[in-house]
Amino acid sequence: MLKLTEKELWMQRQQDIETIKRSGATLVFTLNTRRFLNNPILSDLVLEFERRLNKKLFGKAWRIKNKKLGWWHRLEFQSNNSHSHSVCTVNYGITETEVKSVARHIWVPLNKKMGNENAQLWINAITKLNAEAVAVYVTKGEVTLLSSA
Repeated sequence: MLKLTEKELWMQRQQDIETIKRSGATLVFTLNTRRFLNNPILSDLVLEFERRLNKKLFGKAWRIKNKKLGWWHRLEFQSNNSHSHSVCTVNYGITETEVKSVARHIWVPLNKKMGNENAQLWINAITKLNAEAVAVYVTKGEVTLLSSA
C-alpha cells in the first residue's frame, strides 16, 4: 500500500474541503457507534444506513428509479468511537425535515441489531455561514467513503 506524506495528506484534505464546499450538500451528519469497529464493518454499516434511508424515502424501487440522496463520508476510528462525518445532498422533492426524521429511526436500531445500545446520530443543516466549518469538520477522519448505494 502506498503511504502518503504529510504534505500529500494535507493537500488531499484541502481538495476535499473545496469539493465539499462546492457540492451543494445540505445536511451534515455524525454517525456515532460509541465503540470500536474496524474499517470494513463501519463502511458496511454506513452504507447499509444509506440504503435503508433511500428505501424509506424513495420506496422499494429507489435503485431502479435512480433516486437517492448524495453522500460523502469520512470515517474516523479514534477514541474507541468509530464514526462517520458525512454530508448529504437532499434532492428529488424530499425535505431536510423528512431526512432527519427518518434517519433517526434507522441509525440507532441498525446499531442495536449488532448489540450496540450506545449509538448516536447528530444532524445539522449546512448554511452559507457554516459551510467552510462543516467541510473542515467532515474531512478530519482517516478514510473517505463515497456513496455506492
